Amino acid sequence: MPSADAPDRHRRRREAGEESRRRTRARLVQAADRLFRERGYAATTVSAIAEEAGVSLQTLYLAWGSKREVFRAAATAAAGGWQEDWPEAVRAELATAASTDPDTATYLDAVARVFVAVTARTTAYRRLYREAATVENALGEDWLAVQSQTTATIRAVAADIPPAALRPELNADSVFLTLWTLASPEVYDAVIDRAGRTPAELEHWLSTTLIATLTSPQNPAPA
Repeated sequence: MPSADAPDRHRRRREAGEESRRRTRARLVQAADRLFRERGYAATTVSAIAEEAGVSLQTLYLAWGSKREVFRAAATAAAGGWQEDWPEAVRAELATAASTDPDTATYLDAVARVFVAVTARTTAYRRLYREAATVENALGEDWLAVQSQTTATIRAVAADIPPAALRPELNADSVFLTLWTLASPEVYDAVIDRAGRTPAELEHWLSTTLIATLTSPQNPAPA
């Protein structure tokens, strides 16, 4: 007769297996991230990733299926989970600052902080995606999808801007285009790499510029 606690043992065994697989997948992503950053996409082999993670090649394929998939997972992890959900990132930033009902300027200031933080984390993978696209067509398609998703998230952020202090002559598309242009990776690269400014200086410039451009003159930037 089966033991009464047999279902619990099966559940615990199943949960332990799931946790082990989760840890293995995470270890592979961390190993892949190190190697992609050091060697680039083309020079990083699946064998090297498996060796770096301390697992077999078969385990890598069981966990992720392909080099492309583990690359995508590493890129997502580098973004800290915010690449596809900037509105939530901005809300989290406002909550951290104890601002639950922000005015327009406070919201834009939070947008600047999120933009700089996310873009700093993803700088390496923007370069890696461009490299990978030259050797693997599917990753070129992925890169286009990432760019499209970024545009969609910026549009969502623009739609969430508290409207009270926005310049009345600006329509929703004008607000989006302003944010999309100023909070872009190209601007980040120009300010950080070519102009030699720090992320903090970029954050301050972006915050004050967004507020000056999008809000009515009587609404000063937050202190």
